[in-house]
Amino acid sequence: LFVHPTMVTKVSSFIVFAILFITRAYSQCSWTVGGQTLDLSCVSGQTINSKDDTGHVFLYTVCSDGAGACDGGNQLMCKQTLPSDTSLCYEIGRWNAQESPTYDADTKTFEFQYNNGDVCQQQVRNFVPQFICDESINGLSAGDVYEPGFGGCSYYLPIRTKYACAG
Repeated sequence: LFVHPTMVTKVSSFIVFAILFITRAYSQCSWTVGGQTLDLSCVSGQTINSKDDTGHVFLYTVCSDGAGACDGGNQLMCKQTLPSDTSLCYEIGRWNAQESPTYDADTKTFEFQYNNGDVCQQQVRNFVPQFICDESINGLSAGDVYEPGFGGCSYYLPIRTKYACAG
């Protein structure tokens, strides 16, 4: 079997590109803050369905814009809908690989601030996923979304997981 040298070069280049792409994709879902690491690589792309106390549904996709779009717009990391009114859809947040969390050692919580949703009350919607250490949770366990000061346009999503624990 004869393999042309340019074919070997092309295959080799593709393999190197694939390895770099996979490494970069996974590294965008891991952060170290204050000596503590949050590595969500193994749940990257996983979708979480949550709700708030007013019947709104929130769809959030970890480390990606995989939650769909509102009105044919751009893909979103998090969107809010209302099952009783299918025309209602709000852009809560977009994935930003440059965004780093803060870490609270007392509560063992990593908190992100994605201040890049659509306009709400003359400000931009802010999505705040909170990853809370819970050694008993192998995957992700999301609570209800809460909005302090209803109409404040900041949406907090507590997510319990072992991936937020030290070690």
